[in-house]
Amino acid sequence: MNWDSFYDGFYGWSEAGQRKIALMQKDFGSEEEVAEIGMAFFDEVIASKFINRALTFGVKFSAENLVELADFVDESTLERALSETDAVFTQEQLETLDCYVSEETMDALGVSEDNDEYPCAPKTKGQKRRARNRQSDTLTGSKLLDAILGFEIANWLLGGGRHKK
Repeated sequence: MNWDSFYDGFYGWSEAGQRKIALMQKDFGSEEEVAEIGMAFFDEVIASKFINRALTFGVKFSAENLVELADFVDESTLERALSETDAVFTQEQLETLDCYVSEETMDALGVSEDNDEYPCAPKTKGQKRRARNRQSDTLTGSKLLDAILGFEIANWLLGGGRHKK
């Protein structure tokens, strides 16, 4: 499928359709659009596979998009993308990326000093994965509302349709 058809149709497909088609994609558009689609998955495994596929087909990401992708892809994918980019990074971007990749990768980017004087924010690699897992295991937002409404409806049905006073 050509990139324009893929990109234009992506948000109209089911999640399963998005994953299936994305992981077969051979034509890629701008790195901004590819990064946007990668971040739309909210699934590190699928996002990493998609970004790796884009890299295989020649997509190179900007420094800004690599920093944004850091929260969505696994460490090896981010390191591969960093090794294949021609981007020039600001000190702030390097400090952010240092929280997600190995010292060897940072050395390859020309950052050889120990940058432990600043905290890794928002999270280090392991912490971000654990936070995502905790978040998906908790009831928040619409999931919480659905659970509350479901409970109220169940109570109403079990009570014979009468409201409690």
